Amino acid sequence: MSSGSDFEKKVEAILPKCPNEQFGIRKHFKYEYKCNGRILFEHEFDFGCDDIFRIAIECKAYTWTKSGNIPSAKISILNEAVLFLSLLPDDFSKILILKKSENVNSKSNVHKDESLATYYKNKYGSILQKFNIKLFEFDEVDEGFGFIQKLN
Repeated sequence: MSSGSDFEKKVEAILPKCPNEQFGIRKHFKYEYKCNGRILFEHEFDFGCDDIFRIAIECKAYTWTKSGNIPSAKISILNEAVLFLSLLPDDFSKILILKKSENVNSKSNVHKDESLATYYKNKYGSILQKFNIKLFEFDEVDEGFGFIQKLN
């Protein structure tokens, strides 16, 4: 089981690199949301770039609860991350990466063996699609190497 920062490091290891770091994807990418040239607020994404190409990435290492229930508070934070991604200009690539977490402890069969990313896609996929936010699942099973599956 990894912490959020450990998960970020594993994701960072597979992100594409540019020869010149100033044009590559950077950690702790800050974006200023503006209206009529005035800065309204700033948000820091886990990774991003707005030089040659524009991309913003949020990573979350969330899991199902130990009893197999939906982690409601974490889903709220995911929705907040989606909100910040949705407010970016249309020319940004918007990516949400979730740690693979299968629900093996569910007492009911409703979400048994369903990954949290799949649950989120099924529940909020229309919002992700409306704002062109790509949802990926990162499998940490193989140390140092992850498989990303595009879910929408």
